Amino acid sequence: MYSHQQGSKNYLHGAAISDMQLSWTGCTLVAIDSLSQIFLYRLCPVTDIGGPMTTSYALTVLEYCLMTGTDWWDVVLSLRPGWIESICEKFTESFNRQPAAAQQGWISRYLSIKGSLYRCLSNGLAKAGDCHALIMLNAISAAMKSLLRPRDLSSQDKGPAENLTAILNSKGTEAVYQMDKVLLHLESKEFTVEPPILQSLQHLTQWVADCALYLLATLPYQSPNHNRYPGGGLVSDPKALNTLRELLVIIRIWSLLNESCLPVFTKMAENLDVLSLLFKLLTKTLLAHGSEPDDSLLDECSLLPNQVLIPIIELGTQAFGVASPALFMNSLPLQFEYYSQPEFLKYNSKVPTIEGTIPQNHKSDIVRHVSLGRNPTHVRQCTRCYSSSMLKAGARSAATRAWDQRWLRCCPCGGQWKFVEIPKS
Repeated sequence: MYSHQQGSKNYLHGAAISDMQLSWTGCTLVAIDSLSQIFLYRLCPVTDIGGPMTTSYALTVLEYCLMTGTDWWDVVLSLRPGWIESICEKFTESFNRQPAAAQQGWISRYLSIKGSLYRCLSNGLAKAGDCHALIMLNAISAAMKSLLRPRDLSSQDKGPAENLTAILNSKGTEAVYQMDKVLLHLESKEFTVEPPILQSLQHLTQWVADCALYLLATLPYQSPNHNRYPGGGLVSDPKALNTLRELLVIIRIWSLLNESCLPVFTKMAENLDVLSLLFKLLTKTLLAHGSEPDDSLLDECSLLPNQVLIPIIELGTQAFGVASPALFMNSLPLQFEYYSQPEFLKYNSKVPTIEGTIPQNHKSDIVRHVSLGRNPTHVRQCTRCYSSSMLKAGARSAATRAWDQRWLRCCPCGGQWKFVEIPKS
């Protein structure tokens, strides 16, 4: 890869340019010569020919990518590492000024762009994980709530999902830590879903419970030591905490209809009600928002690994390829060979460990959240975060088909899928 100031002084004599193409945003130029060599050049802004890239121009182009669906990979390559935090802050401010309906429509893509930016920072792994966790949490929430229907379709009252949100946010129930007491305020018939559909969604309910366990287990490490964990930032996000509480209540109601939709836990005590415990701790964490968690909450969260096995959730935060910290740690031009990853692109970020957790020794489907085994042979793989996903799912319902369709074109991180066939050893 070359900058716009670097010419063809290292260009091989005797070769001629066969074709060239600008990227959609005009931030890069791709050229191929008669020897099948590909060249990628970073360009100056089209609004200021010969001038440098600026943060305001980069922000404008990222907003353009957000609204039009254009890929933003070439924009990321044109940035400087010192700009990324500032651009993310301004990008967030701009997004938050939009109407609520617009935010709801673009939230997933907005978080994908932010995650891509943070993955380019050597210390951005935790924030990139926060973005991915929010993408998945919002998507699962929308998928589960879309199955709820009011009994009277002609009624002008709120639907069951809206009623649940109102009850959990009402002042009279803020101090209610018991999930069963919340259920008394709900009409269970409005949460009725066909049992086969519930069973097909077990992998999503499992992710919700695993995410809640993971967040609460990181709280004692994040609060006093200020350690950051990928996805751990959600424990300080009241909206995310409320979403988790709502989903746990829905899962509890659904389990009364079909136990096969319940998350599976490895418990140390057989009579432990993990869902109720998670709901109580999430409520306490939410009420402590804006201040330091009290010692009793931290103690209860510290005991979680002694009560139930804490999973390590797959968040697709590893940065591979050119759009990674390696881009800013090496001088241009960068030279590559076909089908060979150079050593200077290999970058590993260290994440603090959580006591009591067991690291995964298998790959997980980044979309369906099921195990793929240690060496999956026929999968699709993201070209950016290298996360894997099954090509075809097993038995599917209409709800799971809609879920798979959501990620048909792109990985949650925004990267394109490619087919990977690994020969069995």
